Amino acid sequence: MKKLRLLVQTGFVLFSAYLGLRHQIVGGGPGGAGPIDAFCPYGAFEALPVLLNEGTFISKTAVSNLWILTALVAGLMVVGPVFCGWICPLGSLGEWLYSLRKRISAMTLEPGKVLARQLTWGRAVMFALILFMSWQTKSIWFENIDPYKAIFHMNVESAAALSLILGFVTMSLLVERAWCRWLCPLGIFNGLVGKLSLFKIRRNKASCTHCNACSRACPVRIPVAEVQTVSDDRCVGCQRCIEACPVKSTLQIQSSPALGNRILKPAMAGIIAVGLFVAIVGGAQLTGNWRANDAKSVTQISSTAELKGWMKWSEVVDRFKVDEAALAKELKLPLGYKRDATLKELGHKNGFETKDVGKAIEKLKQK
Repeated sequence: MKKLRLLVQTGFVLFSAYLGLRHQIVGGGPGGAGPIDAFCPYGAFEALPVLLNEGTFISKTAVSNLWILTALVAGLMVVGPVFCGWICPLGSLGEWLYSLRKRISAMTLEPGKVLARQLTWGRAVMFALILFMSWQTKSIWFENIDPYKAIFHMNVESAAALSLILGFVTMSLLVERAWCRWLCPLGIFNGLVGKLSLFKIRRNKASCTHCNACSRACPVRIPVAEVQTVSDDRCVGCQRCIEACPVKSTLQIQSSPALGNRILKPAMAGIIAVGLFVAIVGGAQLTGNWRANDAKSVTQISSTAELKGWMKWSEVVDRFKVDEAALAKELKLPLGYKRDATLKELGHKNGFETKDVGKAIEKLKQK
């Protein structure tokens, strides 16, 4: 089971990297590749407030986010939060970083049990804050502090993004699954919905020797040896507790008595979660219901706040009817710049961001 889980994790990490790299190579916009934001289940939560109120997706989200969330929920309802321990690329990176550090040093940094439990409320705070800010700003507000975006965007475009990556790496090296336990906004949703799953990890009290091997193996420090059913909202469904148990059939993935106490092997639980995920996402693509790019065309852009890096300089100048020479001077563009270059290309070469172009246009309008 361990090798199978590692294989699945590696596959999803590499595929996420491919999606980010494809966006960098092909570019965004109506005819380009969808951004990495469109391939995250949490993007569905960010998009929902505006989608329900106005019937449109916020920038960088699309129908794909809704399908991925649907696939996630399907897995949660059947086998619990296996997504976190098998599929989530950010969770996998965090796990690997900690494992690497443990090979170098056996030092363990862990807050007290009470503090560690209180810190898990950080996930709920993040969940609520991101929803509120997404609704207020009508944008993916979370992208500015999202390590998933910073890492799998495959292009470190700012000091803030680099700081996020370094922060995530440091956190993961020091404390096992730190992001998952204390900050991941999707984690609180997965944990709560996972409580409703048909199958859960259950402990046989009669055969348990109370060796605590399961509790020590748990990456999020759930006291597995002290409970009959693992329904803690911190669980990531990695099943390492089952692997660690020295007594056969003491820890098992089992349905409730009402469903006949059916038992799943750990590998099968992972296969079911991954199978449901791939089937739902793949089904949406095969039936033509999948769309990972909901970008507006240039003619649909109505305000400078909607400017995108894929837009060409000439398109922006024409769309907002701005004095090109004055705008170039405001952004300190050198003579001979390419009019057909994108805002992202010009920004990288000349030290400004796409949002700075919008600010410069608004400034010129006020003169």
